[in-house]
Amino acid sequence: MAQSSHYTSFLLRLWRDDEHTPWRIQLEDPHTGARHGFASMERLVAFLDQQMGEALLEKAETNSLSESNPPA
Repeated sequence: MAQSSHYTSFLLRLWRDDEHTPWRIQLEDPHTGARHGFASMERLVAFLDQQMGEALLEKAETNSLSESNPPA
């Protein structure tokens, strides 16, 4: 995830072809244009959980590096 660990954004699209078909879900990263499609809300939520986890890990790694290399 290339964006700041404090903020990220996605464009969410939901649509279906008619009332008899399931909803389709797509997220697009407006910064990179990367698109992610999902077959269910559960998979969308799992993806978002993963993104947040990566952001938290990135922040923890940054904090760890700054603590091990204090300014001179």
